[in-house]
Amino acid sequence: MPELTLDRTVRLLAAAFEEPVLRLERAIDLVDYHVRRNKVAKASHDKTWKKKHKKVKFLGCRTSLNLATAKLQSTPPSPHPDHEFSGPLV
Repeated sequence: MPELTLDRTVRLLAAAFEEPVLRLERAIDLVDYHVRRNKVAKASHDKTWKKKHKKVKFLGCRTSLNLATAKLQSTPPSPHPDHEFSGPLV
């Protein structure tokens, strides 16, 4: 997930336009502030959501991806009887 989404970029630009003179150091400080603020907000949201949904079980993205990849690798697709197969598709 990107740290600076479109919505966050718009908010950042709005904050930057309020500055009479925007120097590089101040611009970097603004970006850092918005990124930190949104990390705190996301952590708070996640904590609240998990507290309200205690019975929901989570599968990590890696686990799900590894299982799907392993399944795909272990079961090659069988060719459809109506299609000719002349070799690997590149």
